Amino acid sequence: MNKKAEIALWAMAAAMLIAVVITAWVTVPKMEPVTVKTPVTAAETTAAPTSVTVSGPIDLNTATADELMTVPGIGPKTAADIIAYRESHGGFDSVDELDNVSGIGPASVEKWRSYFVVN
Repeated sequence: MNKKAEIALWAMAAAMLIAVVITAWVTVPKMEPVTVKTPVTAAETTAAPTSVTVSGPIDLNTATADELMTVPGIGPKTAADIIAYRESHGGFDSVDELDNVSGIGPASVEKWRSYFVVN
């Protein structure tokens, strides 16, 4: 192959490469940005922020959910479970009875013992 033929071949290859790149750039659709919204639960839209301060042990037989949730590790579900147990069993006879509440085990009872009293 002579020098002119080699140059012509390289020129055609470069032209074809440029044509492919331009075609791809022109024909690829432009992507619009997408916004994804996180679903909001009903509780998040209706719950009013509360601030409860408790001094001293909390009586398991009179505590509100907000008071129960001041104890580290007790959230809305556990507070509701404690209150449901209290209402269905006529109250607590001792702090140890927390072990009978669904989802609460002996380790949690020991961790929370100093936070509660039963009157």
